[in-house]
Amino acid sequence: MKDVLIKKVSKVKGIRFHHFLNNNQKAVIAHMEDKHNQGVHECLKRSCVFVVSHDEHFRKPLAPLILNNNQGLLFPSQKFPEVHPKATCSSPSKKVHEFLVRELKMYIDENEATLLVGL
Repeated sequence: MKDVLIKKVSKVKGIRFHHFLNNNQKAVIAHMEDKHNQGVHECLKRSCVFVVSHDEHFRKPLAPLILNNNQGLLFPSQKFPEVHPKATCSSPSKKVHEFLVRELKMYIDENEATLLVGL
């Protein structure tokens, strides 16, 4: 299954696959990420979670990135249909982004951002 996911992700314009997360890494991120970033927390609940980076060539978001409700600003997950109909993705906070870059020894350009994908 992992090989199939990597192959699918590699075909998406503006996306680079980096790493599958283990349960330890998922727990650290869950503790570190802001509670209002619901998208990241939703991704982390999935059995398969991986990290990709994207640049300006990746498509526009399919839904609003930020919602404002009576609890303040919320950051919902986004659908990631290029990988699977049930896949979700979300942008982590800067703190989690920096953790991922260090932890996974990622080499990304300054014009790239990280995304967590859960399936």
